[in-house]
Amino acid sequence: MARPRKDLWAPALVLVALATLPWSVQKHWTPRPDGARYVLAARSLVRGEGYRANGQPFTLRPPGFSLLLAPVVAARGVDFAALNLFVSLLGIATAVLFLVWLRARVPAPVAFAAALALWLDPEFQRGCNEVMSDVPGLGLLLLALILVRAAFARPSAALRLAAAAGIAAALYVRTANVLILPALMLEALTAPRAAGGPRLDAPRLRGAVVMLGAALLLVVPWLVWSAAQPAPDEAYGPRIQSYSSALLYGAPGESPERVRWTARLRANAAAYAALLGSGLDERAGSPARTAVAMVLLGAALWTALRRRESADWVLVLSVPMLLLYFANQPRLLLPVYALVMGAALETAWDLAHRRLSGGRAVAVPVAIAVLSIVLTFRPRFLPEDGPTRAEDLRQACAYVRDAVPPGAVVGGQVAPVVALLLDRPVVDVGREIAAGLPPTLAAMGRRGVDSVIADSAAAGVAEAERAGWDVRRFGFYAVVRRGAARP
Repeated sequence: MARPRKDLWAPALVLVALATLPWSVQKHWTPRPDGARYVLAARSLVRGEGYRANGQPFTLRPPGFSLLLAPVVAARGVDFAALNLFVSLLGIATAVLFLVWLRARVPAPVAFAAALALWLDPEFQRGCNEVMSDVPGLGLLLLALILVRAAFARPSAALRLAAAAGIAAALYVRTANVLILPALMLEALTAPRAAGGPRLDAPRLRGAVVMLGAALLLVVPWLVWSAAQPAPDEAYGPRIQSYSSALLYGAPGESPERVRWTARLRANAAAYAALLGSGLDERAGSPARTAVAMVLLGAALWTALRRRESADWVLVLSVPMLLLYFANQPRLLLPVYALVMGAALETAWDLAHRRLSGGRAVAVPVAIAVLSIVLTFRPRFLPEDGPTRAEDLRQACAYVRDAVPPGAVVGGQVAPVVALLLDRPVVDVGREIAAGLPPTLAAMGRRGVDSVIADSAAAGVAEAERAGWDVRRFGFYAVVRRGAARP
């Protein structure tokens, strides 16, 4: 009896991705407040201080990603090369999970080409090198979708519990993955039925309810803990306290009456059409990019209408969520981009398969995936001045560490970034120093701030320098000290 042939596509993808790591893994870190908070919380967990960032309980985001980072922080400290390598390895796992998820819909060469295109996408690589939850969040979303599909195909208590655990893990790493909860119920209610079968598949619906309930039970500890925490001090915590408030209030300090929903919808639609049509690479719109985006969305909608699986419903529900969200960023579109890419290639395969022989039909979607790699690939996917900025910020923080007494209060234009590098709580004075010296003075007076690390181009830095304050410049950054005016 002949042994079944092993599927080597996933190991091949791993080998190819590992071979690119010397190019893709960056040694420096692009300072981002979200990434800094994840590492701050991981360091706090390692030290036994609880889930905290910048000295405050961190309730805005769940603890899953910081827990993943904790072993690296425990072993290496705040080593950005090690953190980037770790998230890149999670990125390889995400690409493999994308291959596995898509492999059930299209031939293996198509799934391999699509997964390779995802791995090489510049935005995907940026996510691997900014210590953000987007890439591992996508990976766990795909894992949950694979487990849900298995639980629906072969109903059993073990598979349903595994799917629930996968959903909970996805929710603990990225809040936006909550869309899988209504998606699995919609699959149970709307999945295509066999001819003559019942309009409502009761066992399938019961299985979905079990998965939903078990997943929610696993997430309850986080919900209870976060609800029990006092509101963080705005000077040290995120100025956006929750996603619902961000959705309704928009920018911090805005009132709901000032949110212009039609303007937000137009802006988000234009930005995401350009991003989707350019492989997450360009925000600027053009007729060509809009046309590509419409073709991709049309192909995805065609697949969703035919299959109506949880992944399809996640995609359908994600679009209005992104259009209503208070910000539009390439990283937010990453899950939609992956699901749309998979659906578009499945549509291309389905259409080609109807007209062409096996090998030629496979070649069509593979060629589309290769073309997307050629058009979107960028050897440098991070800002070119990134290493210089990282070094300038390191020098500014080293100066503050030496010149400012340990008990003095420090402010930062990007407070969590400075707090991570200084290893001390830092007051957020970002809006004030960008507005000029008078609001900066008021903020420093309210909080007793001694020194501020800010972008050297901030309005408050130049005004403080003209007023005779002690301003030390370190390239892209500057340190402003109160009460230490130069003669």
